[in-house]
Amino acid sequence: LFYLTKRKSQKTSFSWQVPLGLFICLNSLMIFHGYHFSAFIEAFKSEISKQTGNIPFERTSLDKKQAFLYGWAWTYPVMSKVLNESHNNAVIKIPEFYRGWVPKL
Repeated sequence: LFYLTKRKSQKTSFSWQVPLGLFICLNSLMIFHGYHFSAFIEAFKSEISKQTGNIPFERTSLDKKQAFLYGWAWTYPVMSKVLNESHNNAVIKIPEFYRGWVPKL
């Protein structure tokens, strides 16, 4: 009887470790990507505050890897209008290499 109760308690002590490990891993990824997404948005804001008019994406100093991971290229013109704090009408255009879906205006 002692052996069965001891074995059962070991099983239940392990059962909380898997969800906790999964929770820690997923939250770590969320914090990592949230930080880098925030850095991308700040770089995007900085880019549109420095320039005016239509800006080709290729002429910006935005990190191409971050733009690929955290940006949807078809949203850049709208993001430019929404994030523009200086009201200088700067718009980052959709990259030339982008071949995905684009909304019809």
